[in-house]
Amino acid sequence: MTRIQVQGLTSAIRAEIERMIARGELRMGDRINEVALANTFGVSRGPIREACRGLAERGFLTVIPNRGAFVRKISVEQAKKLYEARAGVFGYAGYLLARNPDPAFIERLTAMLENMEAIVASGDVADYYPANLDFHRAILEATENPELVRIYQTLVDQLHLFRTTGLVQPGSLEESNREHRDIVAGIASGQPQVAFAALHAHVEGGMRRMLAHPARSREEEERHASGESG
Repeated sequence: MTRIQVQGLTSAIRAEIERMIARGELRMGDRINEVALANTFGVSRGPIREACRGLAERGFLTVIPNRGAFVRKISVEQAKKLYEARAGVFGYAGYLLARNPDPAFIERLTAMLENMEAIVASGDVADYYPANLDFHRAILEATENPELVRIYQTLVDQLHLFRTTGLVQPGSLEESNREHRDIVAGIASGQPQVAFAALHAHVEGGMRRMLAHPARSREEEERHASGESG
């Protein structure tokens, strides 16, 4: 197998682990089953470990010598800080786009909104989550600022678990997509400050939904009871 083939295989394995995390098949603290993945891809455990090292560098996993790779655990307090940073980056993306709104891009975002509306009507969280990610990614990529995209993606990568649980709450899909409509309207308005506020508020809403999840609330209560600090 050539080096290029190995790199391609490692990338495919990384993508599969990311998918499992994003869809909730792997949760915080879960151990990566190297044997199962090796059997799925028909490879040795070497490429699996290489993929895990790459995901550890991106903040997805924690690699413990002689024990293996585990989905990284993030405390509620850490998640809050990540959300705060993400709100600023996402808001600024809207600020940039609203300075010179592109009608074709607004039309594209509107089409994505309509697709998500249909998903909301079906109540399928599993389908809504990737569509939601695509909507956000489209906004960041439209800034044509690769550094902004990189920073944002790093923050998003570390929040997958918290964000999926937040969208499970009753009414959360509808609320999230109403905020998406405010985002499109803000960018289309040509008023950078209005757009910044809409995108920033959407991420804050995501944080609020995450904190409203019963598991998150219990974790925070236990942290305060034990005297831990963030």
